[in-house]
Amino acid sequence: MTVSLAPSVALVREALPLFGIDTSARITFIKERENQVFRVESDGHDCAVRIHRPGYRAAAEIECESHHLRGLQEAGLLVPEPVESLLGGYAVPVDGDQRLVSVQRWFPDAFPIADSFQVFTGAGPLDQDDMHQLGAVMGRHHLHAESTTPPESLRRPAWDLDGLFGPGALWGDGTRLRSLTPEDRLSLAQAAEAASLVIEALGRDRSVFGAIHADMTFENVLATGNGLVIIDFDDFGEGWFGFDIATALFFATPHPNFAILAEAFLRGYESVRELEPAVGGALDAFLIARGMSYLGWAADRPGDPASDFAESRLAPWVVEAAKRFTGSGSTGWLYQDNSSTPQGEI
Repeated sequence: MTVSLAPSVALVREALPLFGIDTSARITFIKERENQVFRVESDGHDCAVRIHRPGYRAAAEIECESHHLRGLQEAGLLVPEPVESLLGGYAVPVDGDQRLVSVQRWFPDAFPIADSFQVFTGAGPLDQDDMHQLGAVMGRHHLHAESTTPPESLRRPAWDLDGLFGPGALWGDGTRLRSLTPEDRLSLAQAAEAASLVIEALGRDRSVFGAIHADMTFENVLATGNGLVIIDFDDFGEGWFGFDIATALFFATPHPNFAILAEAFLRGYESVRELEPAVGGALDAFLIARGMSYLGWAADRPGDPASDFAESRLAPWVVEAAKRFTGSGSTGWLYQDNSSTPQGEI
C-alpha cells in the first residue's frame, strides 16, 4: 500500500516560514527511517528538512544535537550546518505542536561512499582509500570529544551498558527478533553478558568514552570535493569510542577483503589519534553490541524492508559470531581471510 506524502509535505510548508524560507520552495522527498527527510530548494536556500518521529526526540535533544554540530563545525569538521529558526531555536513545533521540524544546510554534489546492505552481501563495492579517510575523520571526531567537556545539561541518549544491552536498550532487545530460535536467543544473551564484561572493564575515562556519532554507516558518510562529510547525528550521544569504530566496520565484516579494509580504517584513525590498546582489544565485544542493536531495531519494526534484511541476512551472521565470542572472546571477523565466505550468502 502506498502512503501519501501530501500531509508531510504540508507540514514542511507550514514550517518553512519559521526558518525564513518561502513556502513556494521546491520540496523533494528523500527518505524515511526514524524521521522523514525532504530536500527544500528555493532562491538562496538548499536545505534538508526533517520531520521528527513523534516521541523519538524531544525538542531539547534536537537542540543539543544542533549545538554539537556547531561545535564540530568550529573545530573544522565537515558536518551539516543546522539552521536556526526565526523563533531562536533549532526545533520548531508544527501540526498543532504534535510534530517537530528541524532544518540543516544541504550538501550539493555529495554521495554516500557505499551502500551498507550491498557491501554486506557483496553486491556493492567499498573503496580502501575511503575506509582510510573515514578512519581519519572518525579519529578527528573522537579527538574533539576527548578535548571538549560535555555540558551538564546534555540531553541525549547514552550508549552505555544499559543503552547497549539493558532492558531499555536504545535500539531494542536483539533477542526478541521473531526469526530467532530459542538456541539463537540463548547464544545472543550469553554473548551480550560476555561482551558487557569486556566493555565495562574499559571504564569511562575521556580517552575511551565521550560524544559519539553512533550511526556512522556508509550511507551517513558522503564524499565531496572537500573531503568526507558525516551526516545524520540523530543517534549521537555519549558512549565508548569503540562502539563508533565497530559501527563503521560492521557491514564490511563478511567482505573477502575485510582484513585489508579494517586495517586501512584503523591506520587512518591512528594517523590522527592513537587508539587505546584496550579499545582495540575490545572491538569484538563492540561488534557484538553493534550487531545485536541491529537485530533489536528490526525486532521493533517487523515488516520494514530493513528489518526483513536483518532477519534474513544479519541475524545468522551475528548469531554465529555470538557463539564464537562466548567460547573464545572473538567474533572470528577481525583480521581473518573471509574469501571462503560466498558473497550473497552468509
